[in-house]
Amino acid sequence: MNFYKDEQIFLIFIFNFFVEVDVGKQEYEQLQDKLKELGLKIHDIQPDGNCLFKSIEHQLKYYSENGYNLPKYNYMELRRLIVDHLKSNQNEYESFLAVNNTSDSPSINYLTYCENMLKDGEWGSELEIIVLTKLLNCNIKIHNSYNTIEYNSPNNSGATLNISYHKHQYLLGEHYNSIIPI
Repeated sequence: MNFYKDEQIFLIFIFNFFVEVDVGKQEYEQLQDKLKELGLKIHDIQPDGNCLFKSIEHQLKYYSENGYNLPKYNYMELRRLIVDHLKSNQNEYESFLAVNNTSDSPSINYLTYCENMLKDGEWGSELEIIVLTKLLNCNIKIHNSYNTIEYNSPNNSGATLNISYHKHQYLLGEHYNSIIPI
Protein backbone atom coordinates (compact mmCIF):
# COMPACT_ATOMS: atom_id res chain seq x y z
CA MET A 1 0.00 0.00 0.00
CA ASN A 2 2.88 2.41 0.71
CA PHE A 3 4.26 1.70 -2.75
CA TYR A 4 0.93 2.70 -4.28
CA LYS A 5 0.88 5.97 -2.33
CA ASP A 6 4.49 6.76 -3.30
CA GLU A 7 3.65 6.01 -6.92
CA GLN A 8 0.68 8.39 -6.76
CA ILE A 9 2.83 11.16 -5.30
CA PHE A 10 5.42 10.61 -8.03
CA LEU A 11 2.77 10.75 -10.78
CA ILE A 12 1.29 13.93 -9.32
CA PHE A 13 4.77 15.47 -9.25
CA ILE A 14 5.41 14.52 -12.90
CA PHE A 15 2.01 15.87 -13.97
CA ASN A 16 2.57 19.16 -12.12
CA PHE A 17 6.06 19.45 -13.59
CA PHE A 18 4.81 19.26 -17.17
CA VAL A 19 1.79 21.46 -16.53
CA GLU A 20 3.99 24.12 -14.88
CA VAL A 21 6.54 23.98 -17.71
CA ASP A 22 3.75 24.43 -20.26
CA VAL A 23 2.21 27.31 -18.29
CA GLY A 24 5.61 29.00 -18.01
CA LYS A 25 6.25 28.67 -21.74
CA GLN A 26 2.78 30.00 -22.55
CA GLU A 27 3.25 32.94 -20.15
CA TYR A 28 6.64 33.78 -21.70
CA GLU A 29 5.27 33.65 -25.26
CA GLN A 30 2.25 35.81 -24.37
CA LEU A 31 4.54 38.41 -22.84
CA GLN A 32 6.85 38.34 -25.87
CA ASP A 33 3.86 39.00 -28.16
CA LYS A 34 2.63 41.85 -25.94
CA LEU A 35 6.08 43.45 -25.80
CA LYS A 36 6.61 43.11 -29.55
CA GLU A 37 3.51 45.28 -30.11
CA LEU A 38 5.21 47.93 -27.93
CA GLY A 39 8.52 47.67 -29.79
CA LEU A 40 10.16 45.90 -26.85
CA LYS A 41 11.76 42.52 -26.19
CA ILE A 42 12.95 40.45 -23.24
CA HIS A 43 16.62 40.46 -22.29
CA ASP A 44 17.05 37.27 -20.24
CA ILE A 45 18.58 37.52 -16.78
CA GLN A 46 20.15 34.56 -15.00
CA PRO A 47 17.74 32.86 -12.54
CA ASP A 48 19.99 32.93 -9.48
CA GLY A 49 17.88 34.67 -6.84
CA ASN A 50 19.31 38.06 -7.82
CA CYS A 51 17.15 38.52 -10.91
CA LEU A 52 15.26 41.59 -9.68
CA PHE A 53 18.50 43.38 -8.84
CA LYS A 54 20.32 42.18 -11.97
CA SER A 55 17.43 43.27 -14.20
CA ILE A 56 17.65 46.77 -12.66
CA GLU A 57 21.46 46.70 -13.02
CA HIS A 58 21.02 45.86 -16.71
CA GLN A 59 18.46 48.65 -17.17
CA LEU A 60 20.73 51.24 -15.53
CA LYS A 61 23.63 50.21 -17.74
CA TYR A 62 21.47 50.17 -20.88
CA TYR A 63 19.97 53.62 -20.27
CA SER A 64 23.31 55.14 -19.19
CA GLU A 65 24.82 53.96 -22.47
CA ASN A 66 21.88 55.52 -24.35
CA GLY A 67 22.09 59.07 -23.08
CA TYR A 68 20.28 59.01 -19.73
CA ASN A 69 22.02 60.41 -16.69
CA LEU A 70 21.50 57.43 -14.41
CA PRO A 71 23.90 55.95 -11.87
CA LYS A 72 25.54 52.61 -12.56
CA TYR A 73 25.30 50.08 -9.75
CA ASN A 74 25.91 46.37 -9.78
CA TYR A 75 23.32 44.12 -8.15
CA MET A 76 25.14 43.88 -4.80
CA GLU A 77 25.55 47.66 -4.65
CA LEU A 78 21.81 47.97 -5.30
CA ARG A 79 21.14 45.61 -2.40
CA ARG A 80 23.37 47.67 -0.09
CA LEU A 81 21.79 50.94 -1.21
CA ILE A 82 18.30 49.59 -0.52
CA VAL A 83 19.18 48.13 2.87
CA ASP A 84 20.92 51.31 4.01
CA HIS A 85 17.80 53.28 3.05
CA LEU A 86 15.46 50.78 4.73
CA LYS A 87 17.46 50.88 7.96
CA SER A 88 17.52 54.68 7.97
CA ASN A 89 13.78 54.89 7.33
CA GLN A 90 12.36 52.01 9.35
CA ASN A 91 9.21 53.91 10.37
CA GLU A 92 8.35 54.59 6.73
CA TYR A 93 8.75 51.01 5.47
CA GLU A 94 8.19 48.64 8.38
CA SER A 95 4.48 48.32 7.63
CA PHE A 96 5.29 46.88 4.18
CA LEU A 97 6.44 43.65 5.78
CA ALA A 98 3.59 41.25 6.23
CA VAL A 99 4.07 39.82 9.70
CA ASN A 100 2.41 36.46 10.00
CA ASN A 101 2.61 34.74 13.36
CA THR A 102 1.43 31.29 12.26
CA SER A 103 3.65 28.30 12.82
CA ASP A 104 3.88 27.78 9.03
CA SER A 105 5.28 31.26 8.46
CA PRO A 106 7.10 32.60 11.51
CA SER A 107 7.32 36.36 11.83
CA ILE A 108 10.51 38.09 10.86
CA ASN A 109 11.60 41.34 12.38
CA TYR A 110 12.47 44.33 10.26
CA LEU A 111 16.22 44.36 10.86
CA THR A 112 16.48 40.64 10.14
CA TYR A 113 14.64 41.24 6.87
CA CYS A 114 17.16 43.97 6.02
CA GLU A 115 20.13 41.74 6.84
CA ASN A 116 18.68 38.91 4.75
CA MET A 117 18.27 41.30 1.81
CA LEU A 118 22.05 41.82 1.79
CA LYS A 119 22.59 38.12 1.05
CA ASP A 120 23.49 37.07 -2.45
CA GLY A 121 20.54 35.15 -3.90
CA GLU A 122 17.87 36.52 -1.55
CA TRP A 123 14.76 37.31 -3.59
CA GLY A 124 13.67 40.92 -3.87
CA SER A 125 10.07 42.07 -3.51
CA GLU A 126 7.73 44.96 -4.20
CA LEU A 127 9.26 46.79 -1.23
CA GLU A 128 12.67 46.87 -2.92
CA ILE A 129 11.09 48.12 -6.16
CA ILE A 130 9.38 50.98 -4.32
CA VAL A 131 12.64 51.95 -2.60
CA LEU A 132 14.55 51.82 -5.89
CA THR A 133 12.18 54.29 -7.56
CA LYS A 134 12.98 56.75 -4.80
CA LEU A 135 16.73 56.15 -4.65
CA LEU A 136 17.30 56.04 -8.42
CA ASN A 137 14.83 58.86 -9.10
CA CYS A 138 13.16 56.97 -11.94
CA ASN A 139 9.99 55.04 -12.66
CA ILE A 140 9.94 51.26 -12.90
CA LYS A 141 7.46 49.50 -15.19
CA ILE A 142 6.87 45.83 -14.58
CA HIS A 143 5.43 43.99 -17.56
CA ASN A 144 3.83 40.58 -17.26
CA SER A 145 1.67 38.50 -19.58
CA TYR A 146 -1.60 40.08 -18.44
CA ASN A 147 -0.83 43.70 -17.44
CA THR A 148 1.77 46.36 -16.71
CA ILE A 149 2.31 47.93 -13.31
CA GLU A 150 4.17 51.22 -12.98
CA TYR A 151 5.91 52.37 -9.82
CA ASN A 152 6.53 56.10 -10.02
CA SER A 153 9.35 58.04 -8.45
CA PRO A 154 8.36 60.97 -6.23
CA ASN A 155 10.70 63.18 -8.34
CA ASN A 156 10.53 61.62 -11.79
CA SER A 157 13.76 62.07 -13.76
CA GLY A 158 12.10 61.17 -17.03
CA ALA A 159 13.66 57.72 -17.20
CA THR A 160 11.49 54.63 -16.94
CA LEU A 161 13.16 51.29 -16.32
CA ASN A 162 11.33 48.33 -17.87
CA ILE A 163 11.51 44.85 -16.41
CA SER A 164 9.35 41.77 -16.78
CA TYR A 165 7.82 39.57 -14.10
CA HIS A 166 7.32 35.87 -14.76
CA LYS A 167 5.29 33.92 -12.25
CA HIS A 168 5.71 30.52 -13.93
CA GLN A 169 8.93 30.70 -15.96
CA TYR A 170 10.88 28.49 -13.56
CA LEU A 171 9.74 25.71 -11.24
CA LEU A 172 11.64 27.23 -8.33
CA GLY A 173 9.59 30.40 -8.38
CA GLU A 174 9.05 33.85 -9.78
CA HIS A 175 11.55 35.59 -12.03
CA TYR A 176 12.44 39.04 -13.40
CA ASN A 177 14.06 39.90 -16.74
CA SER A 178 15.14 43.18 -18.30
CA ILE A 179 13.11 44.71 -21.16
CA ILE A 180 14.80 46.61 -24.00
CA PRO A 181 13.74 48.11 -27.35
CA ILE A 182 13.73 45.77 -30.35
